[in-house]
Amino acid sequence: MKLLLEAGARDVHYFPVFMKKNRPGYQLNVVCKEEKKDELLNIIFGQTTTIGVRIIRSERAVLPREIRRVATSFGEVRVKTVTLPGGEKRSYPEYDDLEQICRQSGKPFPEVFNAVFSHANI
Repeated sequence: MKLLLEAGARDVHYFPVFMKKNRPGYQLNVVCKEEKKDELLNIIFGQTTTIGVRIIRSERAVLPREIRRVATSFGEVRVKTVTLPGGEKRSYPEYDDLEQICRQSGKPFPEVFNAVFSHANI
């Protein structure tokens, strides 16, 4: 997962499944841009036991967004603000920043999330 993300995958997730002949296994899903496909396939074939990959092309819809830095009691946190159709705005603290604060402070994620969310007025 880490290798795929570092190589440019937009998202990677996997979950346990029962495969052909009822064998236990994992389904690996990798979302990427077309130009990254071959590089990521090389990682998958080189780092797993798979001998085949299904490729499904899809479209992506995204909301307009901006990222800003907000001062909080934990320090600066990146906040992503998206604009919904109709103009409503929603903001979300950046997960990586919250994770780092949790590691450094020893506080649980929900506590940090709520504190940053309310402190930053988002």
